[in-house]
Amino acid sequence: MMYLEKMMKNLFSISLIKKGIAFTLFASLSQGINFILILLLSFYLSKEDFGILNLFNILTTVLSIILSLGTQSYFGIAYFKNTRDYFIKILNSIFLIAIVITIVVVIIIFTCSNFLTDFLGFTSIYQLYALIFCLLQIFYTTNLEIYRFEEKIIE
Repeated sequence: MMYLEKMMKNLFSISLIKKGIAFTLFASLSQGINFILILLLSFYLSKEDFGILNLFNILTTVLSIILSLGTQSYFGIAYFKNTRDYFIKILNSIFLIAIVITIVVVIIIFTCSNFLTDFLGFTSIYQLYALIFCLLQIFYTTNLEIYRFEEKIIE
């Protein structure tokens, strides 16, 4: 029994194992919260409300793709294969692209508000909420990626 305790202690002292366990725990916790929220919402929302929630999720998914223009995929390559200065330039470019496209989409939302409201089924304010959510999600995801690349999960 003493050998097993010593082996477990040595196993958890390895940095990679600690970080792997922390990453798995936080990822599982995130999915668990989503699952619990769906269960709680099922008591309060009707089928129509779930449909509207699903449409909003689809809208945010599409807007996230449009806002980032796939720049997130190059982000990891830039971090590991280039200098720190080049990586910062790429990071600034990602944020600048997302902000410029957000401004363009805001202009489109205001100029075509009647058409978009009929087409999407959401008023302009909810379209703006979805857009702001997607922009903030890009900043959040990018920050998490930087933490993951720098292995700053547990300090």
